[in-house]
Amino acid sequence: MIFTIMFGRRRSQVSASSFAADVEMQEMEPLTLAAAGNNDSAAPSPTNNNASQSSTNTDCNGRFTVSPPVGRWRDSLWSWCRHGPFHASIYNSICCCVLTGAGQVATRMQLSYAGQVASASQAAFAFKTLLKTTVLFWMTRTLLLIVIATLDPNIDSQHWVEPPTSYYFFCAVDDLLAYIYFGFTVMCLKNIRSHVRQKYNIPEETNCCPGGSEDTCCSLICPCLVVGQLLRHTTDYSAYPGRCCSSTGLPDSIPVDLV
Repeated sequence: MIFTIMFGRRRSQVSASSFAADVEMQEMEPLTLAAAGNNDSAAPSPTNNNASQSSTNTDCNGRFTVSPPVGRWRDSLWSWCRHGPFHASIYNSICCCVLTGAGQVATRMQLSYAGQVASASQAAFAFKTLLKTTVLFWMTRTLLLIVIATLDPNIDSQHWVEPPTSYYFFCAVDDLLAYIYFGFTVMCLKNIRSHVRQKYNIPEETNCCPGGSEDTCCSLICPCLVVGQLLRHTTDYSAYPGRCCSSTGLPDSIPVDLV
């Protein structure tokens, strides 16, 4: 009898302790789930923060796609140093390299070197063509200036001496070459800028230029600022660094598609 009573009490204690443990587990289970939910919500998102803040992403083929702003420019003409004074977009938009930057924009936009709509094979040569044009122009003009300086008798003379006819001839050739190069630059920039405005529905500003002539006026008066604005608008330099000597102005390992 005593054994039976003790065994019954033991079973009651075991049952009570098991019941208490089950209740405790049931109370702890919601807390565990809540903590797991908090950890999941606090965990960083696998998406790239830069991608959420910029207009760039990568498609299924690994190509770097850019979505420039529509209806407005990404920034103004005066945002030349937006990415710092030593950025590639500045080097490719200074006076002697304007066509180099224009060639990079033309390649991004699938345009020819003259800023006209072209096939992919023609657009691939836009940067190289304008780069060769730039190098050839400055080499030719440097040689002309050397010849002009050699023919000028007044460099080492304290009195005016009438230069020979050849001196005036080479001066005229140098001036003509400079005018042709500048006119060609304005034409390319005007066509490229007009294409970019039409593609992204950017309206003209008629405050300074008559209607329909903004692209021509800007390309004629401030070609350096125009190239800088086009380079910044057609890519997101906050996502990838710029390059001076690549056909797109970005690293060669990054193929670019504009959408």
